[in-house]
Amino acid sequence: FVICISLFAGQLLPLLTISKSINRFSSELSPQQKFRYISSHSLPAIQFITVIMPNFFGSALNGSYWGSPNYSELCLYMGIFPLVLAILALLFRRNSHSVFFISVALFALLFSTGNNTPLFYLFFKFVPGFNIFRAPSRMLIVYSFCMALLSGYGAELLFSNKTRQESKGIKNIARLLLILAFVSIVVCVGVYIEKDNIIGLGENILKYFYYRVYANTLFVQSHSFESLLVIVEKAYNEILRSLIIFTVLIAISSALLIASTKKLKLAYIKLYVLAFIIIDLWIFGVPFTNIQNSDDVFEQTQVVKFLKNDKYHR
Repeated sequence: FVICISLFAGQLLPLLTISKSINRFSSELSPQQKFRYISSHSLPAIQFITVIMPNFFGSALNGSYWGSPNYSELCLYMGIFPLVLAILALLFRRNSHSVFFISVALFALLFSTGNNTPLFYLFFKFVPGFNIFRAPSRMLIVYSFCMALLSGYGAELLFSNKTRQESKGIKNIARLLLILAFVSIVVCVGVYIEKDNIIGLGENILKYFYYRVYANTLFVQSHSFESLLVIVEKAYNEILRSLIIFTVLIAISSALLIASTKKLKLAYIKLYVLAFIIIDLWIFGVPFTNIQNSDDVFEQTQVVKFLKNDKYHR
């Protein structure tokens, strides 16, 4: 405990020092208004679908996003197979360590929901410090850390000598994943066939929010209804794309689980699993890496030119 506090002191002591000077509220705000501000960027329950389909609500990169504000902090995606490994750890590596990390992960997930559950309000009301930091969804970093550790426990199970019961359990999970993949295929076909109806429903929802819910907002005043209609079809395309990718990833995950129970060379299975996880996260993450020429990003101001030509102090 002393070592942990000592390591944390570099962050804790400055925080305690400046916390006396933090004033994020007007004295005229009521406790309810203060809580509303502190709990902004809470994780809505509907965002939980991003655990398996990160772009179900569209992407912030192509203007198709229609989910809750703040895409980057409300996305729960960690990869399909790492999630499967974490489930394996929970089912077959249930020891004090795995139980601790799953408990912390569930706590962080519940805390991240902010004003959607009572837990965050209890911390806001009774635990010192939680009434000055907003955006409870940032607790998801703790969730991600715990799930990564649980995935490691699951990988240890997958690559070790398994008991007959463990092999049977892994095969059962693989079968469930295959069933899920089949259901997902049916859903994909249905979404494709009903494209016009789904887009029509999306346009009606957009019309309701545009003309009723947000009618007097600055956003509506600065955007015409017609300019927003293109988002509906983009959102449909992202939903269908997400379902297809999810189906493929689930099917491959099932195949890898079955392969791990066969008498195959362990090095090959490790290589396949590693490649699969990298490809999955690559497809999701690489589009966020925007590579540009530095001259297009950093303006060559007079100050920059002066510093570049300074031969005496550089």
